[in-house]
Amino acid sequence: MTAFTLERMDSYREAEDLCPRARVSELRSFRDYLSDGNGKVALELGSGNGTLTRCLQEMGWTVDTIDIAFQAPAGVHRHYIANISEGLGFLPKGAAYDAVVSLAVLHHVADCPRRLPDILASDIAAVTKPGGLVMLQDVPAPGSLPSSRPQPDEGHFGAANTARIFANLVDPYSEPTHNGVYLEMAAIGKQLETNFSPIACFYHRCDWGFPDADVAARYVRSLFHLNMSKADVKAAINPTLQAAKTDLHLPWALDCLVVQRI
Repeated sequence: MTAFTLERMDSYREAEDLCPRARVSELRSFRDYLSDGNGKVALELGSGNGTLTRCLQEMGWTVDTIDIAFQAPAGVHRHYIANISEGLGFLPKGAAYDAVVSLAVLHHVADCPRRLPDILASDIAAVTKPGGLVMLQDVPAPGSLPSSRPQPDEGHFGAANTARIFANLVDPYSEPTHNGVYLEMAAIGKQLETNFSPIACFYHRCDWGFPDADVAARYVRSLFHLNMSKADVKAAINPTLQAAKTDLHLPWALDCLVVQRI
């Protein structure tokens, strides 16, 4: 597991302060599948500084959060500081949720690209109410990408660029260095099929947006706490930055799995 050091946490917050709406499109799929949270409770695996938490709250969800290092985001019902790779045994007996969600967290706990830790998978099933949704969105695994060259308007295009940045920048240069293991969500769906029925599995195209290339480089360097100069980061991402109407886009996509508790 890749732990968040205090320095990494400060660097993450620095990035979010620099460009707080850079990753807003990552939330679009959650808004699509979890739009009506009134009277419902969600469990968020790895809350960070609360980006997904706030999105769920805006849709009426009551949210319980878990994180290995970050404190509770504002307005949560309950917050647990725990390592989810060891399961969810710290939750109160009888805990039950209408949804279990995760945004770009599970790659920190994976030691096999095709499986969640068995205890985590079984505990997710145990705490999800019948009919409840589990929605997991994370960094694409290179081995699951199509072999043909993707077109720029496809989710595969953003997924390939995401995988490239993690392989070339995050894995070797982040502090602490990442373990380089990323989940294949289609395989995770197979792992969960005893207790869940499939709803969707797709690459969610969610380009990051920046006012200019300098902010893009500073943001990427801070978010991943890279041991690289800003100039080197800029050189690495500049070839894929794309001009939009009012800003620059960094092609990005996450692998998304949605299943329903049987």
